[in-house]
Amino acid sequence: MDGYIKLSDFMIVLAIVLIAIAVVVLSVFVIILIRNLNDSVKIFKGILEENRKNINESLNRIPAITENVAEISETAKNELKSVESALKDFGVAAEYTASAAKTVKNDIVDKFGGVLEITRLLKKVLFKEKNQS
Repeated sequence: MDGYIKLSDFMIVLAIVLIAIAVVVLSVFVIILIRNLNDSVKIFKGILEENRKNINESLNRIPAITENVAEISETAKNELKSVESALKDFGVAAEYTASAAKTVKNDIVDKFGGVLEITRLLKKVLFKEKNQS
């Protein structure tokens, strides 16, 4: 060797140095990422610890809440049936009322109309007689 470095050897050394630098930079980023994840996990763990009592109480109340929802649903169902029944009864009452109104019209109004017609005829006859005299 005469003290000269071949270009191919230089390129290999340069590639190794660049790879080593890239590995170091990548390692730094991974360390920062792991540190940030660790901080986030600590915060999350702290929040869980602070709220553990509330979470447990909520979980213990779920059966009672479910039972209340079932009772409310059953009550709503029964009330809807009652309303449906009342609406049917109202429909029947409306039919009876319509029938009664028709009967009143046929029996009373039509007969009253006949009386009015007779009154008109008498009025015409009486007024014609007075006008002719």
